[in-house]
Amino acid sequence: MSTPPRLLLIDGHALAYRAYFALMRRGFSTRDGRPTGAIFGFVKMMLEAVGQLRPTCLAVAFDRAAPTFRHEAYDQYKAHRAEMADDMVAQMAPLREVVAAFDVPVYELDGYEADDLIGTLSRQAEAEGFEVEILTGDRDAFQLVTERVKVLLPRSGVGDLEIFGPAEVLAKMGVTPAQIPDLKGLMGDASDNIPGVPGVGEKSAVKLLQAHPTMEALYANVAEVPGKLGDKLRDHEAIARLSLQLATIDRDAPVRFEADRCHLTMPDLGKLTQVLEALEFTSIIRQLPQSLAAFAPAGASVPAVVGAAPAVGQPPGSGPQPGLFEAQPAALDPVVQVARPLAVDLTIVDGPEALAGLVEALAGASTFAYDVETTGLQALRCDLVGLALAVGGPEASACRTFYVPLRHAGAANMPWEDVRAAVAPAFADPTKLKVAHNEKYDMQVLARAGLTVTPPTYDTMIADYLVESGRQSHGLKELAWEHLRYEMTEIKALIGSGVKAITMAEVPVEKAAPYAAADVAVTLELRGFLDPLLEARGQRALFEEVELPLVPVLAAMERHGVTLDLAWLARLSETLAARIAAAEAEIHALAGGAFNINSPKQLGVVLFEKLQLPVIKRTKTGPSTDAEVLEELSSSHDVVRLILEYRQLVKLKNTYVDALPTMVDPATGRVHTSYNQTIAATGRLSSNEPNLQNIPIRTELGREIRRAFVPGRPDRVILAADYSQIELRVLAHVTGDPTFLKAFREDRDIHAVTASEIFGVSLDAVTSEQRRRAKTTNFGIVYGQSDFGLSKALGIPRKEAKEFIERFNARYPGIQHYMIRTIAAAKRDGYVSTLAGRRRYIPEVNAGNRQVRDFGERMAINAPIQGTAADIIKIAMVRLAPRLASAPADLLLQVHDELVLEVDADAVADVAALVREVMEGAFPLDVPLRVDVHWGPTWMDAK
Repeated sequence: MSTPPRLLLIDGHALAYRAYFALMRRGFSTRDGRPTGAIFGFVKMMLEAVGQLRPTCLAVAFDRAAPTFRHEAYDQYKAHRAEMADDMVAQMAPLREVVAAFDVPVYELDGYEADDLIGTLSRQAEAEGFEVEILTGDRDAFQLVTERVKVLLPRSGVGDLEIFGPAEVLAKMGVTPAQIPDLKGLMGDASDNIPGVPGVGEKSAVKLLQAHPTMEALYANVAEVPGKLGDKLRDHEAIARLSLQLATIDRDAPVRFEADRCHLTMPDLGKLTQVLEALEFTSIIRQLPQSLAAFAPAGASVPAVVGAAPAVGQPPGSGPQPGLFEAQPAALDPVVQVARPLAVDLTIVDGPEALAGLVEALAGASTFAYDVETTGLQALRCDLVGLALAVGGPEASACRTFYVPLRHAGAANMPWEDVRAAVAPAFADPTKLKVAHNEKYDMQVLARAGLTVTPPTYDTMIADYLVESGRQSHGLKELAWEHLRYEMTEIKALIGSGVKAITMAEVPVEKAAPYAAADVAVTLELRGFLDPLLEARGQRALFEEVELPLVPVLAAMERHGVTLDLAWLARLSETLAARIAAAEAEIHALAGGAFNINSPKQLGVVLFEKLQLPVIKRTKTGPSTDAEVLEELSSSHDVVRLILEYRQLVKLKNTYVDALPTMVDPATGRVHTSYNQTIAATGRLSSNEPNLQNIPIRTELGREIRRAFVPGRPDRVILAADYSQIELRVLAHVTGDPTFLKAFREDRDIHAVTASEIFGVSLDAVTSEQRRRAKTTNFGIVYGQSDFGLSKALGIPRKEAKEFIERFNARYPGIQHYMIRTIAAAKRDGYVSTLAGRRRYIPEVNAGNRQVRDFGERMAINAPIQGTAADIIKIAMVRLAPRLASAPADLLLQVHDELVLEVDADAVADVAALVREVMEGAFPLDVPLRVDVHWGPTWMDAK
């Protein structure tokens, strides 16, 4: 059955007022003092509503200042309302401009209120087969509700919508939607100054209408109303009928719903960002790629039917939109209740008979989903509480789910030894596909409990990451809503949050089981949704041959952990403390007095008032003192250079030297970092607790921190293998530039070669300064650096930097041609790809605003290079892990282009040769990959 198109109508003034009062205390304004809180809040709520509801069409209705027919009928209509505040008035014109920049039509008409226009448009759209949702803060709109017209009232933000259909209106008001005007006519409405019948309150009015369906029917039988109430009705019939007229929304206003005009399509990004920048809405601009994901491609027309329920194993519609440039998928029947119902066939495994049923179900399934419930989020420290499994499909409601309680308080828990023995054959079966969401976590927990998950596996979190790497979150609950329109229970609904939170072990089984069952059922359905997309986009090999095999490799690295020299860190902490104190004293002396260096306000006073240094940029609270500003001012005064040094010392001490010892697991005596495959859009791994990617490696102090990483046994050493200039080698391959290719093939110093080419000198005549400039340019090109960026990096005038880039382009035309091809492809397709097929969507390349567009073009140039480098080291890890299984060595860490191992000292030469062989042969390029391998007693010495 096809899904009808959907129209979202927004009551502009109602939403603007809500935003104004919500943000009034926060003082939103531009640097030149223009108030913007109502506009900012309106835009945020509009975009949140669009993102959540995914309408086909969108329109905004505004009131006008001109009197309406209600004012002509009753001059006291809304007469008691205070005039709109001046700072609210000032925002209405620019608000309309913002709405227009989003290419959203605005309906407004002298003589009519926004409610009348919304009522008319909703009636017309409903007649054309649309489902209609009205976003407002005004309950007067309840009278517009039908089976296909719903009213949405925000409780707090738009993400928390109260949805009113006919049943909800009746439950809330005691009358049907059609009776709302009659109700207001009898009881009045103080907010609009509608008088109503004196002495008739809401309860009396509801009882009257429950007995008589309309005011007309009531007055036809008013003689039957006894006592004073009847007298009031008879005495004030004229007022009642006038109030009914005032309360009734006119659904025949002279406006016309035009689906093509209201179709939610991609706006002119140049015009839009220009308007948003003028209002200084930088956060909204940053979020545009996500916010505009619901907008159809520019020029698209309204489909007669938006989408259909998916076929078995197929995603609904044409698939999810990974960026702004591919067709928007049809939502999976979002209909009137917005979310799809989710009910699962659940068996709680609480005895031998139920366990036998689970084993039978797994034996007959070629695919099953699994998920663990635990006491915490740290896979290496939490306890296993329950195990959920799902078989069947393709939709969640068609799955059979099982929940095995293992450690719930006050429950009939199953002995883990029995459960493990029963399910182990299924988890070990190489013919069965095991599906999980964030499978590394589940693997870790089960491995600690003695259950191994054998490939083939499928991780829906990683699959979605490949489908849309730019998505901010790939959590199961978000994807269930985004792709399948399931509104799932959040974990905090079971365990609470903050200091009062409990663990899953304390949640009763009757609540935990449905929650866990829904997770595995939805995971199984998500796999059916995402898998065709991987195939269609040519990413199956990347998924199955790189990302999935990498999961157990990372899991093993995390379990092994790395040993720290805690005594060395303690001494280093003391050294840093002394250096920080000395720097602080010197800063105070140069500044002419003590102040809080960590206070931006006090620092600003010292730098810009006391020392009279130039203000580079401002924030809402005053002159900025961020790192970029201080770098620019560092040559102006010695105190600035010392402040930068002070900040670096404090950061290293707090972030690493003092923090690392607190992260040592008391059970293992090691630090166990956690790797994430789905954070960085480039494809690089990230790590946390601790984050090892950000330890500085080019400074003496950064190297001193690496000295704390040591082998776990005295007969072992640390081995580090680092790709040499991998991104420049990838650049040579993708550009095919003959000079770059020749330099790497002949194993020459690429920076010296570049200096020789640009400065026109022989290779042996290149100076260290010339090489430095060439090196900065080479790496700058990889990141799409502009002449402005290069001038700052080299400390030379912009004109000179521009000439430098021009000479570079003239000497390396292959690189320039690569840039042109890549940017053109990004503008055409909306994405760029690595050599392994990883996509990076870049909507910024088509922005009208030059700064945004330039940023997108730089990203387009860099993403294939940096992403390919990330793919290569992942491939190397996948290929190296099985070959290390029989070697006296363990893979410890991956940091950027470097692998760190712990190796038996007497076998280190053989292991080094193996590592170099695998890493250099990981991916075929037109130039050789080179790996530098070193080893020693610490990580610092392995350099």
